[in-house]
Amino acid sequence: MNPYYNTTDDSTNPWLSIWIQPKETIRELLHKQSKLPIILALLFGIIMILDHMSNRDWGDSVPLFFIFFSTFILGPIIGFVGWFVASGVFFGLARLFGGTATFLETRLAVAWATIPYVLKGTLWIPQLFIFGREMFTSDTPVMDSSLILILLFFLFSLLELVILIWHVIILSHAIGEVHQISAWKGFASVVTVPVSFFLVLLILSGLLYA
Repeated sequence: MNPYYNTTDDSTNPWLSIWIQPKETIRELLHKQSKLPIILALLFGIIMILDHMSNRDWGDSVPLFFIFFSTFILGPIIGFVGWFVASGVFFGLARLFGGTATFLETRLAVAWATIPYVLKGTLWIPQLFIFGREMFTSDTPVMDSSLILILLFFLFSLLELVILIWHVIILSHAIGEVHQISAWKGFASVVTVPVSFFLVLLILSGLLYA
């Protein structure tokens, strides 16, 4: 039976409950028919592109208009495609660890688990208001001239790091729940590919610069 096409009368608010009860929340959400997983995937892509352009200092070479235009055009596309790709990877790895979920169930779990990351995107609003263009540039003269701004930027960065870690924890629990495996195996399903990729790059760098 496909849980995506069933309905339930439960009234769990996933925006709150998924932070502290990820397994129970995912278990209930799998029985709800909703378009929100698609919306979450699109928003995830937008925020991910925005974060990437900020981390790569795109403002040094392109105007802000181009940054925001690219974010809202490419972000949803990358988010949607990335949703399927990441879900496929997690699905395959979880199956290797003894998982039993379908690809659809895995995809829904991945989408719902992005709630913390999507909510992290709201931090962009005050940061753009406070720091402006310097969110996308390597030179930050205005920020550097104010201890208060430096402290605010540090606090925002710390909060984002905590949310990112929590996102990985929730995603691990979500994969574990739908596949009926432990959260640790869910975590392994999530980190195996990026860790392997990092190790390959590390080995290649060592060989090239030895």
